[in-house]
Amino acid sequence: ARRTMARNAANPWPLGKPPMLGEAHLFLSCQATHAMNATRMQLDDRRWHWQHGPIGLIVGGDGDEGALRVVHEAGWQRFSTVLAELVSELAVLRAPVAPDAVESDNPCAGSVARRMWQACHAHRARYITPMAAVAGSVADELIESFRQPGISRAFINNGGDIALHLTEGWTCRVGVFSDLAVFDGTPLDARKSFDANLTLDS
Repeated sequence: ARRTMARNAANPWPLGKPPMLGEAHLFLSCQATHAMNATRMQLDDRRWHWQHGPIGLIVGGDGDEGALRVVHEAGWQRFSTVLAELVSELAVLRAPVAPDAVESDNPCAGSVARRMWQACHAHRARYITPMAAVAGSVADELIESFRQPGISRAFINNGGDIALHLTEGWTCRVGVFSDLAVFDGTPLDARKSFDANLTLDS
């Protein structure tokens, strides 16, 4: 069951942060959300936090330092346009994919919206709207900026929907840490501290 929490002027977001874009009410219908500027903050030497309204990402990569600067900037520029694109097609994205729709019926214009509709098309026999695939589609769109020479590994984590770029010989460990109440901010050893994890390679 979803908890309802009071908000205040200093912190209008439940749980102290905006909801994920896939939340039912989205906040996307609000003009103020649409007007927000995208923000970014460097977390450490390889990870950034990008935020635009309800979209919050952790972005990271490994590779040539100069190449990383270029792809981070390209990814950031692309990210800054995503929310406006989704808002412009929100009515279509909230509508269910018709059970008799074929792939060529994709009614969306923007590349992220088209990814969303396409991902849900396979499940059209049951009621589903493209919003079911919003987080993963945003991540998939943005990881494309990192598929460039000099980038060994990169990831876009959109609330747990993670897109990866791995070159030969590189791996990525993805883990689940379930009890945030006991997390003190200490870096986690994936082999000891995660409740579940798996390693992906190229």
